[in-house]
Amino acid sequence: MTQLLAARAQQVVALEVDPELARKLRQEFASKPRIEFLEADILLTDLASLCRRYQRERCYVFGNLPYYITSPILHHLLGYAQWIHGMGLVMQREVAERICALPGSRPYGYLTVLTQLDTNPRIEFGIPPGAFSPPPKVDSALVTF
Repeated sequence: MTQLLAARAQQVVALEVDPELARKLRQEFASKPRIEFLEADILLTDLASLCRRYQRERCYVFGNLPYYITSPILHHLLGYAQWIHGMGLVMQREVAERICALPGSRPYGYLTVLTQLDTNPRIEFGIPPGAFSPPPKVDSALVTF
């Protein structure tokens, strides 16, 4: 995802909580000056400050969400809705379906309402486990907001 974004965006700021992985990514992308890797936890990151740092009124957020903390990350990101122009997030398919559910449907619930208050989520496509290394035990999906 970082590689694709770097080819198209003016500036990519990638957050990675794992210091070793952040170090490896910095080495891998050393020749790409438009990519900056920050060792940071998205749940502790002030997105408004990050936007101001790069003199942006609003930014785009892309990411592969760790499945076990998808809800807390969504809560955090939605708290910065006024600073976010759009998002593309890879998440567990079941959560994606819950987020995009219609009123009255079985998966419709709290997370659906919370997300749909400020966004218009849409599942763009499914992603099979084999697309990841190591492969998860669940299907994934890209959701745009």
